[in-house]
Amino acid sequence: MCEPKLGFRQSPAGIQYLDRFPVETWRKYGLGLCVDIGDYILAAGEKAINYIEKWSEFVRVVHLHNVEYQGDKYIWVPVHPSHENDGCHHNIKKLMDFLARECKDVFFVMEYTPHTNPPEKMVEEGIGWAIEVIEAGSVR
Repeated sequence: MCEPKLGFRQSPAGIQYLDRFPVETWRKYGLGLCVDIGDYILAAGEKAINYIEKWSEFVRVVHLHNVEYQGDKYIWVPVHPSHENDGCHHNIKKLMDFLARECKDVFFVMEYTPHTNPPEKMVEEGIGWAIEVIEAGSVR
């Protein structure tokens, strides 16, 4: 299992290196990928799907969260439907739908920076929303 990550100072190099790697090698050795939504969003923005699409058959785990900026830093926050159009967070519904539809036998792991202590209701609503989006995408 491989999880491409951002590098020093949010460098997208690791994700870009993977993008240039030949798919045939992954098939030959049966390698799997773990996709961290936040890293891909920070590396590629709205083009994150473009980087993930090539590797969709190898994605086995998705670290699911959104990104919240606090000054010059960022943290992982639980996904929530209110983030889709609030102007502060990234729109990830399309990305979740794509991953559910195109990746087979994938596990979605809810992830967030724990010391932020998000309200329990927000976390529960986010989990419910994620389940709806993922189930809708996986039945196509």
